[in-house]
Parts: sequence; structure tokens; C-alpha cells
Amino acid sequence: MNPRIKPRVGTVFEATFQRNSKPQSHFRARATRMGSRRSGKVILSNDPKIRFGKRYQVRITAVHKPASKKRGYFEVEYVGPSKLTFDDSIYVDPDVVNKLEVLLLAARAILLDGPQGCGKTVLAGKLAQAMEWELIVFNCSIVFDPTDMLARPEIRSTASGGVETAWVATNVLRTLEAAIKDPTRQFLIFLDEFSRVARPNAVNMILSGIDSTRQLHNPITGANIRIPDNVHWIAAVNTGSQVVGAVPIDPAALDRFAPIKMEYLPEAEELRLLAMRYPEVPKAKISRVVRIANAIRKNKAGRMDLSMRATDEACLLLTHPHFEAQDDFSVILRDSFCSRFDGRWDDPVSDAGTVWRIIEGMAKMK
Repeated sequence: MNPRIKPRVGTVFEATFQRNSKPQSHFRARATRMGSRRSGKVILSNDPKIRFGKRYQVRITAVHKPASKKRGYFEVEYVGPSKLTFDDSIYVDPDVVNKLEVLLLAARAILLDGPQGCGKTVLAGKLAQAMEWELIVFNCSIVFDPTDMLARPEIRSTASGGVETAWVATNVLRTLEAAIKDPTRQFLIFLDEFSRVARPNAVNMILSGIDSTRQLHNPITGANIRIPDNVHWIAAVNTGSQVVGAVPIDPAALDRFAPIKMEYLPEAEELRLLAMRYPEVPKAKISRVVRIANAIRKNKAGRMDLSMRATDEACLLLTHPHFEAQDDFSVILRDSFCSRFDGRWDDPVSDAGTVWRIIEGMAKMK
């Protein structure tokens, strides 16, 4: 909303609503910000389509005490869901943006499924930024037992020289406690490497926290902890031929999530982002890096997933004086690309050797 526009009846803006804690008020929903700026008056609504913790487009239907800048309130009605937008430092497929909008509005847990290095973690961070939520990242590869997502036992020495076992809360449990304590804060818990839990059944504990039950067992207190409406879940799993160490996720667990399939960026978008990140590298060189990377990803002999971290690394090397005059990319790409695959670059029957042949073939084309 343009801060120079004076809010009046009919003005449309975006707001995130919470349950109104004022006992004397007959309005159920309350907000204090118009878009990204603080509102001079409190924003109130009884529109049943407004859910707590969600961002919506709303319209002012009445202004109470219009002469005062700080007293009175705006009464609003639901217009529609907030338009999810990202800054130009990321590319998100328009279909993915539309799905995210709908799923977030429906308070569904989301599963990002795609090859390594396609931008799942970056998307989670940008999503939290766009929604103005606090991002909490939990790496699931450290989970061995179901309780590990909320707390882990720790052996400690006592003052008398003995030892004792104490439960230590994870950032997930601390986030749930903070969300219950302060409903005005919004949290996005990102379960990274969800397919790399040490034991497949270790993810079972989280299931009741993301479905309609919205409760988890607290191993520290032995009681159930309620998942408030201001906590949102998103998980990421890696797929692809080079993925090792991943475990199959139980279909019942996957069914709790709304899946979104992700792929590598379109070539033009990867080029644009790398050119923004490394303006000192000639665009023609960045273009060659991206073209070679996409030739590897589209290898006719079988899909070969090359992370966008690899193209970023190659461009980073090209910024240094050691490589700025490099016309032959072999020195850079032999390590940045080939070393991400099994085998050796000079072994023609290995994956790394296959990648090297593609690099050589593209290099000859210039």
C-alpha cells in the first residue's frame, strides 16, 4: 500500500490477522499493519473468511473516528488471498507460486520435491521473507529417534561427580513454545533433508503435528503440545540419480504434505541470476557455463543432476584474477562439474567421465 494514500472506505490493502484478545470487543480478528507499515488505527473484522495468522487482501468498510490518526479503528472485509511475490534475486515458476499461494492460505504443510541444488532451501527462505514470517531451519539428517525432532537426551556431569541424562530442546520445540506464548509472531519451520533421517520411522512423530490433529508429544514434559495456527510447515526431499543416503518416506507420512515438484531453473533465468551475482564476469562466459551445465542435465544417456551450486562455484572462480583470462574452461569445470559425480573425469565409463565428454564437446562448439 502506498504510504501517501490516506486510508478511507473502499481502500484495499494487505494485512495479517490474529485472534482479537480484547475481551470487550465484539470483533474476532485484529491486525495492526497495512502491508509492511504500521497502521495508525487498529484493523478489525468479523468476516468468517479471515483465518488467524494468514495474510489477506481486505477492503475498508468503515472508518471509526476518522479525524484522529491514532484513535478509532478500521473495519474491513475479505477481498481475497494475498498475492505472493518474490524479489528479483530468485526465480520461481509461476505455477509453483500459484500452488504456494493456495496451499499457504489453506494452512497445508508443503513438501518441496526436486533434485539437489535446484533451490529448495533458497525458496523456503524467500517464502518466509515474502510472508514476513520467522524462518526456523531444522536439518532432519540428525534425527535417529522420533523424539529427536523436539528434544535429544544429553549426558551431563553433576556437581557430585556423577552423570545424569537431561533432555535438551531443539529449535523446533523452542519455536512451538514461542509461538504459543506470542500468537502475533508467525513461524515457518523448514524441515530440510527430510528424506535423510537415519531411520524411516523417525519421522512418524511429526505426523500428528502437521495433520488435523495439530499436536505433538513433548518428551521433556510427557504431555502433548498444541501446534498453534501461527506455525507453518515446509519440508524438502532430494530426488535424482546422484542422491545417496536418502531413505524412503512412508506414504502415510508423505500424504500429510501437499507436494510441489521443483526443477532446475530455465537457462535464461539461471544466466540472469548469475549475471546479477557476478557482474564482473563477462556475460558471455557465464552463458557458456550455464549452457554446458544444461547440456549435462539434459544428457540423453540418462538424467544427470548438476546442482546450481556448481554453476555458482564456476562463476565465483571466474571472478578471480587467476582465472579471469581463462578461455579454456576445462581447468574450472573439471573440478566444479566433474567432481560432483562418481568416478574420475578421465575414466570414460564413469559418470564423471561422461560429464567430461560433454564439457569437451561443448567447448569445441564455442
